Amino acid sequence: MLKSLALALVAVPLALVASSAMAAPQSGSSIIAIPPVLPFFDREPIVNLDVTGSTLLGAFHSRMTVYSDGLVTGSDCGGFSGSNSAGTASATKNEASMLHRRLLAAGGLTLPDNGLLVSDVPLTTVTVWDKNSKKSNTFSFFVGGGQYSTILQILNDFAAKHPVACQGIIIQ
Repeated sequence: MLKSLALALVAVPLALVASSAMAAPQSGSSIIAIPPVLPFFDREPIVNLDVTGSTLLGAFHSRMTVYSDGLVTGSDCGGFSGSNSAGTASATKNEASMLHRRLLAAGGLTLPDNGLLVSDVPLTTVTVWDKNSKKSNTFSFFVGGGQYSTILQILNDFAAKHPVACQGIIIQ
């Protein structure tokens, strides 16, 4: 029942738009331009931070994702707390936009993987999306340095102001 209702809610407006767009203009009438499709949600990911691995204290996995509208989500499995949890926090759209600009300025769309291998250190993976350029970049590293440290500092600053309601995001 719900599936057919949802289909009807999508199909009927699309049929109306299609029929009005395809109708031939009648004498004395003008052609109506169809406006561009507006995004249904103003929520797109701008950065995802993923820290996973195993240390002498045990295995863990932490993740934080920040969205364009300011939603911050996070999860934490294992690790120092030994618990599994997830939570959310809220930033303003302007704060999310500022975070995005800082990540882009620090090279978030151009950094490659750092292949330096070490032991007893978790792997950090960062993905930065840019809607305007329609580009994204994912890079991973075990030990920060240079631009990697700058990216981590930017994310640490943001996470400190907008802590996710879980045991804690581990950022090296």
